[in-house]
Amino acid sequence: MLRTFILNADGSVSLSKEKPAAQSRLAEILELLQRGDYEAAELMRLISIEIKRAKSNMPAPDTSSELQKHRQRLQGLYLVQDYVEATSTAVDPGEHKFDRADLKIVEGEVFRFLREVAFREDGLVEAGMQQASPTETFGEVSSKFMIELINDGMPFGSFKLLLWDGKDAFIQDHVELKLKPGSDSGAVMLGPPHVDPTIRQAIRFPKRFVPFHSTQQLFDDICALIQRFTHLSSEGASLASYSVLASWFPDCTPVPVCVSIIGPRCCQRSNLFRLLSCLSRRPLVPGEIGAAICSIPTELYPALFLERCELYPQLPKVARTPSTQRTYVPWKGRLRNVCCAKVICIDERFDFASLGQGAVEIRVTPTHRKLPILEGQAQEEIAEEFQAKLLGFRLSKYDQVRNSDFDLNCWMSSVRDLGRTLGACLGDVPELRKEIPSLLRELDEELQLESECTIELRSAILDALKRICEDKNKLSVHVGEIADRSNAILEERGEIQVLSAKRVGTVLKFMGIYTRRLDASGRGILLLKRVRARIYSLASDCAAFFVENLEGRCSECRPPRPDSDELDVLDGAV
Repeated sequence: MLRTFILNADGSVSLSKEKPAAQSRLAEILELLQRGDYEAAELMRLISIEIKRAKSNMPAPDTSSELQKHRQRLQGLYLVQDYVEATSTAVDPGEHKFDRADLKIVEGEVFRFLREVAFREDGLVEAGMQQASPTETFGEVSSKFMIELINDGMPFGSFKLLLWDGKDAFIQDHVELKLKPGSDSGAVMLGPPHVDPTIRQAIRFPKRFVPFHSTQQLFDDICALIQRFTHLSSEGASLASYSVLASWFPDCTPVPVCVSIIGPRCCQRSNLFRLLSCLSRRPLVPGEIGAAICSIPTELYPALFLERCELYPQLPKVARTPSTQRTYVPWKGRLRNVCCAKVICIDERFDFASLGQGAVEIRVTPTHRKLPILEGQAQEEIAEEFQAKLLGFRLSKYDQVRNSDFDLNCWMSSVRDLGRTLGACLGDVPELRKEIPSLLRELDEELQLESECTIELRSAILDALKRICEDKNKLSVHVGEIADRSNAILEERGEIQVLSAKRVGTVLKFMGIYTRRLDASGRGILLLKRVRARIYSLASDCAAFFVENLEGRCSECRPPRPDSDELDVLDGAV
């Protein structure tokens, strides 16, 4: 049904009172089932009318092919009637022809029947109708309404548009917005984008919409599902559930959430990976990664799912792709937004900066406990149920998430942005928000320790450079010499780490001190006046970091304070 909506002065939309375009009754039944908020009595009335019409139009017995098609149509209508009756009335399951296991199978058959027949009939109704060429949209976000893409359910079909006005959802092929009520001027016709069918099939989209009711209940259902198929600890299941909710807001949270599943290949790891691909928003499991990823319309905000890291030689580069919003890379003369959520399975942990600022770490271990099998049919059923629920969650909570002021003020590491992202989705459930610091504290402490270790290495390198710069007649220095002096300083401080020339060169580049080939002995730096000034400036900043790191945190988050001798070493380093 092609409804027309009025774009009001306050930015809200309202349903036009004009008569909508023609639509088959089956398409109307399908839309009601997709929306999920139908009145059972009204739906049963529409189905009964369609059954009576089918009986009255029964073809003559001599037209065997037409008669067979008509009987199949009538059987499909009876199946729809039985399904609606089974899902909308509180009866003893033993009194009905469908048990709980069969109901999901019947649901799939019902939607398949309605989509095929309604699509064919609406095509005949709209044949010859002249409509303006629609403007393609990947989705629209306003303070008063939203437009989302959903799967039309056809094997080689396209998208449909779901318009959410803050209370109700309307699903149709196109959305017409009129700027002036009762006038043809100022009308905008929006339609789904023309995306290659293989991309639409590879990325999972919701097929319907379920009205949202409770964040706590949705969180509990997801957590229970994850524990059922993975036997994760309550902390691990909670982290995975937080990540699922956050994945539905990649366009309005501080950073898109990234999940790192750490551990050897095992059933627990595989089940968790598959579950997250069923629950997360728009998951994509690519066969290869690299520049080809840019060919996918990034306006879709796909979430990259990378299970077998040995198949992705470019994984470290992709993993280090900046996760901040509106991060662009050049590709074929255009700029593509490469900001996206990620789920990566790895045997061992990357260094702390590899997955950007939004990295949730979930560790898995092989277990002798028998885990449920998560085969293809089970995955489809889970996705069918939860994608619709999570779409309702996104539509209802988008403004709340976008305007969230939740923060972990006293946290200094990159986990702070991750905590903000997870907490933004739970504004109406303070009990769940309170658990976030305890779930992320260990990760915060680990990353802080790694960061401090890196700063200690930088401090040693800068100290070596300062001592080299004391020789005013020295015009250049090789990286190998810097490494030798840095290692001597680390040894003086009691550190056991050894820096290679290559590692020193990387750290120098990170600090903005670039090396060049000096002679046959290798690379180094020219000790120009501006380079010496840069070295002294960095050394001063490095010393200031240690003071801020000790004094800038609250009593709960502050690491143990070094004794006076340790502070003297830090001060003397630069």
